[in-house]
Amino acid sequence: MPVRRLLTVLALAAAALVAAAPASAAPVAYGFETDAVGATPAGCVTPAGRAAAVVSADRAYEGSHSLKVDDQTSQAMTAITCSSASQSGADLAFAAFPEAANGFMVDILGTTTASSTPSPVFHLLVSADGSLSSYDGAWHQFAPAGSVPSTQWSQIEVAVPSNYAGAYVSVGGHFVGTGGKWGAITISGVTGFGFASTGTVPVGDRVYVDSVSFAAVPAMQTFENEPVGAVPTGCVTPSGKTPAVVSNQRAYNSTKSMLINDQSTSAIVQVVCDRPAQHGADLRFVAFPAALPNGFLIDINGTRRGIDGVSTIFHLAVTGAGGINWYDGGVWTPLALPGTVPMSAWSSFELAVPADQSAVYVSVNGTYVGEGGPQGVREATSITGYGFASNGTPTTGDTVFVDNIGFGGAGVMPPGAKGRFTVGAPVTIASASTIVQMPNTAVVVPHGTGQRVLVSYPAHADTSNSNGNEYAYSDDGGASWVDAQTSNPMPAEASYNMTRLGNGTLLAVNYHTYMVTGNLQATVDSAVSTDNGVTWTRRTGRMTAPQEMRQISSVTDRPGSPLGGFVLVHKVIENPDGTLLQSGYGYYKNDTKYRQIVLASSDGGLNWTVRATVAVDPALTTDGRYEGFCEGGFERAADGSLFMAMRIGGYLPMYYSRSTDNGATWSAAAPLENGNGFSTYSVFPSLVKVGPDSLVMLTGRPGLSLLVSSDGGRTWDRSVMADYQNSANGTLVALDNSHLLVFGDRGANWSSPTPSPYAVWSRQVSVS
Repeated sequence: MPVRRLLTVLALAAAALVAAAPASAAPVAYGFETDAVGATPAGCVTPAGRAAAVVSADRAYEGSHSLKVDDQTSQAMTAITCSSASQSGADLAFAAFPEAANGFMVDILGTTTASSTPSPVFHLLVSADGSLSSYDGAWHQFAPAGSVPSTQWSQIEVAVPSNYAGAYVSVGGHFVGTGGKWGAITISGVTGFGFASTGTVPVGDRVYVDSVSFAAVPAMQTFENEPVGAVPTGCVTPSGKTPAVVSNQRAYNSTKSMLINDQSTSAIVQVVCDRPAQHGADLRFVAFPAALPNGFLIDINGTRRGIDGVSTIFHLAVTGAGGINWYDGGVWTPLALPGTVPMSAWSSFELAVPADQSAVYVSVNGTYVGEGGPQGVREATSITGYGFASNGTPTTGDTVFVDNIGFGGAGVMPPGAKGRFTVGAPVTIASASTIVQMPNTAVVVPHGTGQRVLVSYPAHADTSNSNGNEYAYSDDGGASWVDAQTSNPMPAEASYNMTRLGNGTLLAVNYHTYMVTGNLQATVDSAVSTDNGVTWTRRTGRMTAPQEMRQISSVTDRPGSPLGGFVLVHKVIENPDGTLLQSGYGYYKNDTKYRQIVLASSDGGLNWTVRATVAVDPALTTDGRYEGFCEGGFERAADGSLFMAMRIGGYLPMYYSRSTDNGATWSAAAPLENGNGFSTYSVFPSLVKVGPDSLVMLTGRPGLSLLVSSDGGRTWDRSVMADYQNSANGTLVALDNSHLLVFGDRGANWSSPTPSPYAVWSRQVSVS
């Protein structure tokens, strides 16, 4: 049974034994900011015969201090232990920066039935190659190389349930494996944690540790000793709201619960329960929807970078049909299907927020059902509590009982939550005080005995009259990036799309076209490189349309040159006969909504003609967000057909079409569904082939999500999130038959005040 499910079941089973526990105590937190540099941090000690790990100002994950475990002697390993009161199980969360040498060790300390003296009961090793192992008299690897990258910060969580079944480890919010106990021991309690270098004789181990949180498996608030009709202890009713109160009408396995009973058309029922600030959270409870015409809300609250005060970080709704939705600050997005939460029955919930606070993973009745993102795109800096509410002011009739509430330390992403994908941590490509955003093109080229990844991204606002872009490369699969602006093929354009053709030539095609008198043609700027993107030759050709175009925008980034009717997006596709196909969208003269087209070139991408209209329909929907078919990303499937996914508007379902004659004709556009049972949303779909028969799609808004199809796009696995806090525009490129790089941004489209710096990033993703 996966760790989060196991913890939920065990905690709920034990809840009846916990009398009126207010909510779990605040976790022990170590930020090292008030500790003196060079000293052992308060609350921790150096074990006898060991060298000291000390507070350092060399680097920090947050603030200016961290703990430095630095082994420079062959006489003793460097170690530190930090004690707590004995407890059943634990959640240890921390950030680590492995800088040098052999690796480092992580211990969970405890007592056993054989000894009341605290000692390591789980003994874990992070090796130099980033793999993880546990020790029981011999080392056993349980997570592969690369799980903990070197020379960068990683957020690590070690969760030990109250039955001590294992140490469940996640990195960057992603479950990586389970470590075993130190031998055939029977653990009676957990008493703390420790960090150490890898041994006595090896020297040179150096790791920095920061933002440490150590929490017990959360206790449960059962309301048994609280007066009926009162607001629960430790909670408040916000101003202007109706209180949720303790009730003896119904309870999970005792006599009392908390009642949310909305009988007012002027105020919702709401309760907010503040807790000391922490990184991540594990919120568990049981709920009985007695009547749910409208639904009920679940909030996890906290603080955000650059914004004062506490606000809602994760905003979830259980719908009247028993589905679960999440809110990103713009719209509600389905998370779990109707019927997930049964009516008139008790259901157990677990909301796991890892220490990086980028997502919430939801389980219902022991089954993982889906994930949601934060409300807004600003980074959460802490979690400070939770709340419940009825759904809407004018509506009435929502009646929900809530019981056995537990609020603990950082949660762990359930195993399998990302489906066939393993999503790595983001690596910054570039950051700036001025705008860099929306990486839209990347390509892989040979380099020495390996390969080089080239990427370009706009360095201007998302408007038709601004331009300028940046160019970078990576020779280590996205682990690090080098600015290469001097080799940028089109540094002054709004953006462009790169493709490596079958003969090895690189082709870059400008995003904008520029109208020629008569409106039947537009100029197309392109560039080619025969040395894998080091130098480029610029050139200008034309696209020819079968009927008059109208400008896609009345403003232009090139004064004196009005924009053409179409913009060109994504990489080109090469037909077997050498013809190149290019996706574009825009307007013919009488179009009122976008038209998605495919262009063809028989001269290597210099000149283009319209090969086909893929989709156009001004009356598809009356939704005010409808823009028409646009932003089509396409790829060749294993059977030789071409599959295209298209945007129709922000937060609207995507559509798809297929061509079996190399782009000459296309099937009628149809909604694109995925294995979640939901439509696929919503903007800038990018497609790439991975291995012989898999298509992978990246699409945005909300966030950036990944889907994979093994049958050429006819069916898709469920959508999973690659990243939430971005402008929802990104791209991806295949590194090999099982690895991708996904690209996105930070800072774009953020609310006031504008953050600094902006940034673009890459994440390595593996596909099983």
